[in-house]
Amino acid sequence: MTGLRFYHRVDDPWSYLLLQLLPRLLEVFDVGLECITMPFPTLDFAPRPDLLSRHALRDARDMQRHCELEFDSNGALPEPALVALASQRLLAVTDSAEYLLLARALGAALFRGDAAAVEALCATGPSLGAAAADAALAANQQRQFREGHYNTGMIGFGAAWY
Repeated sequence: MTGLRFYHRVDDPWSYLLLQLLPRLLEVFDVGLECITMPFPTLDFAPRPDLLSRHALRDARDMQRHCELEFDSNGALPEPALVALASQRLLAVTDSAEYLLLARALGAALFRGDAAAVEALCATGPSLGAAAADAALAANQQRQFREGHYNTGMIGFGAAWY
């Protein structure tokens, strides 16, 4: 089966919107899916992280209004400690269907600023420790660089990016 690679960052609004569309895509097309948890892009690729984040929030609000997507945001970026916790939990998930469900629930809680919900969701299964998560995120980022891209909320298919 041909496979898609979904480069997902838990605090990326574009990733959150895309993960809402992936289940339908997988229903329609006979493709596999690998979910890859990512860190924020390096300054080489995102020299103005504040602008990237603000634009992503603005885009997500616009997209949810026009495309019947969910994006219930309190208007602020998720707290870094909660982002780390959610990433540690998702890095331990290997099944793509489970990943999509958990990532969507975590994303909804993160963008609402609901720390209790994030913590409860992260307690439902295994998580990587902080050092192991940092190493896995760095390895995932290096893999994406080798494959020719740098941003999240992206799907890789062969050598192409969407």
